[in-house]
Amino acid sequence: MFMDNTEQQPGRRSFFEQRARLQVSLNASRVNDTATRFNCLDDARKKVVFILANDAASRIAGLPQLTRSHLNLAFADLTEAEQTCLMMGIKRLSEFAAAMPWEFEDYAAPCAEVQALRDKPPEPDKPTN
Repeated sequence: MFMDNTEQQPGRRSFFEQRARLQVSLNASRVNDTATRFNCLDDARKKVVFILANDAASRIAGLPQLTRSHLNLAFADLTEAEQTCLMMGIKRLSEFAAAMPWEFEDYAAPCAEVQALRDKPPEPDKPTN
């Protein structure tokens, strides 16, 4: 009635092998997507990422500082350590963006309450008592 451990192992092993292949594929896909997006950035945006990456690199031993000479390089032309540093900068940028308060009125796409106030017709003059 009970399954023997030897019968479970091949299925379990194939599951972990397939899981490992999928994780490698997913990580490669994420890196390629990040590389494509990074290569499309202009110099000003790359500088912002570099500033955040260098701040992160100063706190972690072994990560290099990104310099002006790296601005013109494509993601694939960076060394693995430089790519790691750049990814840290992108991560810090996303953390910074998530922490930003977005409590101002958005005139391009206002929330329903603001739009209702804008579209509300003016009230007619009422007689005073």
